[in-house]
Amino acid sequence: MTALQLREPGSVALLHNTCSITRMSGSNKINVVPPTASIELDCRLLPDQDPEAFLTELEHIINDEQISIETIMGFTPAVSDTSTPLYESIERVLTLHYENMKVVPSVSTGFTDSHFFRDINITSYGFGPFLFEENEKTGVHGNNERISVENMIKGTEIMTDFVMDFAVEELGGVISFQERLHVRYTIEGLLNESGSSPVDISPSRFYRTYQRS
Repeated sequence: MTALQLREPGSVALLHNTCSITRMSGSNKINVVPPTASIELDCRLLPDQDPEAFLTELEHIINDEQISIETIMGFTPAVSDTSTPLYESIERVLTLHYENMKVVPSVSTGFTDSHFFRDINITSYGFGPFLFEENEKTGVHGNNERISVENMIKGTEIMTDFVMDFAVEELGGVISFQERLHVRYTIEGLLNESGSSPVDISPSRFYRTYQRS
C-alpha cells in the first residue's frame, strides 16, 4: 500500500478517508503571542463513512483535551442512478464522437456541488467531455491549471451536441441526432462563410428554428 501511495496517491485516496491541513491561524500581529490558535482541515470521507464516527476517531488521534473540534460544513454522500435519459444521452453523444467509446461511472476524490441537487432528488452527473493528458492532471487547482486549445474546442462541441440531444429527447425526439448534427454543421458553415460567429446561435434557438422550418 505504501508503494501505491507513493506511485498513485490519487488512487489510494479513493480507498481511505483523507484530511489535508489547508488553513492555520493564530495571532494577528507578529509580536503578539496568540491566546488561541486554529487549523482548518479539508476532509474527504468515503461514501459509507459515518461522519460522527469519523469525528470520534479524529478526537482519539489528536488525544488532547485542550483541543476542540468544530464542524464548519459537511454534506451527505449521494449518487445518481445511471438508468436515466440524461445518462443515455451522454452515452449516445460520446459514442458518435469517439469510436468504441465506453462510458463508465466513477468515484472522484474531488468535491462537487452536485450534492445540492441530489439531496432534493435531482439527477446530477459530473460530466466534462475533455481528454486529459497524464501531465495535465497535476495542474488541477494549481497555479498553472489549463487544458489545450484543441481540448476546449472539442469539448465545447461535444457539450453543445449533448445539450441539443438531451433537449430534443425530452421533447419527444422529434428529429434524430444525426439530423441535428447535419443542420448544426450546415449553419456553422454558412456563418463561417458570411463572417458571423457560431456563438450567435444557441442550441435552444437552433432547435426552435429547425422545428419551425
